[in-house]
Amino acid sequence: MAGQARVASTPMQILATTAIGALMYLIVTMFVPFVGGSVEQAMPSLPADSEWNKTHNTNLPDASDTWVSINGFLTIAAIFAVMALVFMFLRGMI
Repeated sequence: MAGQARVASTPMQILATTAIGALMYLIVTMFVPFVGGSVEQAMPSLPADSEWNKTHNTNLPDASDTWVSINGFLTIAAIFAVMALVFMFLRGMI
């Protein structure tokens, strides 16, 4: 049947999908800060009066601050996804 989404129907498929999602969440939360730190260290030296120089423009956000806020949103999204999975299971939708 064209156009229908494939839905996990057995408990093992649900557990496997949840495990893959948890693994992807762990990879993102562990690997992205490492890449961000590498990118920051690879920055070329900027002129002293550049708008992108942190000593000249003190209003620039740190990558670590940005990652902390994004990581919080990812955590909340993961919690909601697990809650939705539990509610769907309890309602018998899965």
